[in-house]
Amino acid sequence: MEDGLYFLGQWVAEIDVVINKQVNDLQTPVSLQTTYANSFTLPDTGSIRALLQNAEQVDSGGRDPYRLIPFKVIEEGEVIHSGMASLQTFQGGWKVLLAGPASDLTSQLADLKLSDLDLSRYDHPWTLESVSRFAGKTDGIIYPLIDNGSMDGGVFAQDTICPAPYLSTLIRQMLKQCGYKPKGDWLTDPFIRRIFLPFVNERPTNHDDEWVRDRYARVAVPDNPDPIVLKNGHPIDLLLPFSVDDKPLDGFEDGKLDRYKADRAAYVCIEAMRVKVMSSVTFASLIRYGAPEIRLIVERNGNNVGEAYWSEAGYLDHLDYPDVLTLDTSVDCRAGDELCIRLQGNSKTDISSYGVYFSRTLPEMWASFEPDPAIHQGDTWVIGPNLPDMTCGDLFRSLALMCSATYDIDEVAKTVELKTLNSVFANEINATDLSSCIEESNEPEVSVVLQPYGQRNLLKWRALEEKIYAGYGDGVIGCDAKNIPLETTLFEMPFSAVVPSTNNVPGFGSPPFIETRSVTGSGSNLQVSSKSTAPRLLLAEPSKPINATVNEVTPDLITVKTVIQLTPCWWHARQQPIKLSENNFSLAFDRPAGLTSLEKTIIQQYFGGLRRILLRPRQLTVPAYLKPWQFASLDMYAPVRLRAVRAGSIDLNDGYYYLNKVSNYQPGIPCSLILIAY
Repeated sequence: MEDGLYFLGQWVAEIDVVINKQVNDLQTPVSLQTTYANSFTLPDTGSIRALLQNAEQVDSGGRDPYRLIPFKVIEEGEVIHSGMASLQTFQGGWKVLLAGPASDLTSQLADLKLSDLDLSRYDHPWTLESVSRFAGKTDGIIYPLIDNGSMDGGVFAQDTICPAPYLSTLIRQMLKQCGYKPKGDWLTDPFIRRIFLPFVNERPTNHDDEWVRDRYARVAVPDNPDPIVLKNGHPIDLLLPFSVDDKPLDGFEDGKLDRYKADRAAYVCIEAMRVKVMSSVTFASLIRYGAPEIRLIVERNGNNVGEAYWSEAGYLDHLDYPDVLTLDTSVDCRAGDELCIRLQGNSKTDISSYGVYFSRTLPEMWASFEPDPAIHQGDTWVIGPNLPDMTCGDLFRSLALMCSATYDIDEVAKTVELKTLNSVFANEINATDLSSCIEESNEPEVSVVLQPYGQRNLLKWRALEEKIYAGYGDGVIGCDAKNIPLETTLFEMPFSAVVPSTNNVPGFGSPPFIETRSVTGSGSNLQVSSKSTAPRLLLAEPSKPINATVNEVTPDLITVKTVIQLTPCWWHARQQPIKLSENNFSLAFDRPAGLTSLEKTIIQQYFGGLRRILLRPRQLTVPAYLKPWQFASLDMYAPVRLRAVRAGSIDLNDGYYYLNKVSNYQPGIPCSLILIAY
């Protein structure tokens, strides 16, 4: 193929582009950087204009100025760079930015929320019968054994048993939705395959707030100075003519889907849902003797499915002190069901004399219809909306940071593989010998200060609300050098640590504690409140399901104790029943202070390579000539070997280096190899 730049497989132009190549840049540990190139300007030719559909025209209708364009750069028949190009500005030619292969995937993941993932194959009825069915699962979802704050004597409340998806399931799905697939066995790693995301929201829901707003309606009757009158001998029975739904400043509006039909005073359901119905009427009354009664009714397809009731006996004079009757109920509806509000009034006693006057002013007679997104026992639990409020990019990046790794992304095969720093150091057998490429006449640079590291390098979890747990599970990687800053934070995870519960489950011990419930008082003064909390990660042991007792509420509202099977889990230290040789892992970066345990911490498991570098930090920047085929085939996931080389005034003995970056590569011109000794 002809040398030059190709867009969409078509030759565009000859270019002189400066390329920087890197994968896991140890100088920016919070990033997932990969190969990238500087921007440059294309010549303004007819063929380029045709290829880009005249995108330079202000009134052009194409999508080319806004989309990412697959490209490759060929030099001496070798593909030395590929990825996605983006058009920036046009001034006598397009200024183009060439980005490496990770940028397309990471930008897609940054715009994709966890709740956007299609996990419908795991949706299921939220019943205790379903829970044990997921015990022992190694992918998809599980029901974990967690104390959310309301566990009492080792017994769980029925509505606190919530499903949780495995991390590997989420990553497979996010890659699939972006057009990629995992390569290799990294998602079945014994540590990674056990990680899952527990439920941390205030309450389970099937839909988001936008779904509710689109279907919400709050309506009122038109202002009318004449009240609706109920008198003895003159009962009333009428559908309230709510028709005002276009005064949002007064709080009366119909959602985007226009579910309220004023012509028949009805709210129409377009799908099966539970609707929270509220209605209120204000009325003055004078009761001389006897008693009237009033019913404010919600009807579903003409049938009474809920009502509010009022009745008082005389003598009663509330002409100056009106009463308010409020209906507040929830109605299960099917697609096509219609909900209306009916007002009925009659005499409760055979002999009576009274007058009741219902106000028809705008704020005093109204109704609202609000779809209830909450999941109740027996409903279908939809996985997506109940995931933590974070992007797929956050989760994707977090795994790489936690494993001291980056992602190898193949844009041709559309594959993704996690590559740890430890695996690079373990790959010396495939080291690339670049001794013959070193430019000996130029002076290299040796730095004994490796940015951004300090004497204490902190790896942090998101802070817990309880100050007594400050720094719980955080880690420190030390460096015995006095010429660098005292302390630096390498990164902070978007997840919080998880502490053990102070309560025990019989036959198991102390489960993880994630407080989404708080219980105060007792007996008739018992109060239970719910709240959301920060996202968490936990480790599961599916091979050892635990019997747990749940307070189940029957349809007759009787509480019975039911035994189900839950999947045991832990954050730092395993409980005795699940201590196995194959699950000796911890999610703590370092062992929490004051705790003794045998679990291998994350630093012990994944940060051996970085610790090795920081024992004696040295960075070598050395000029080198690389032919196009050498640059194209350069394995960034293998060490570089230099032996018996003199570069400027420095003799380089036989040694291995981590290839941090190839900087300013152009064919025929020396580039810079940024190497880190270990």
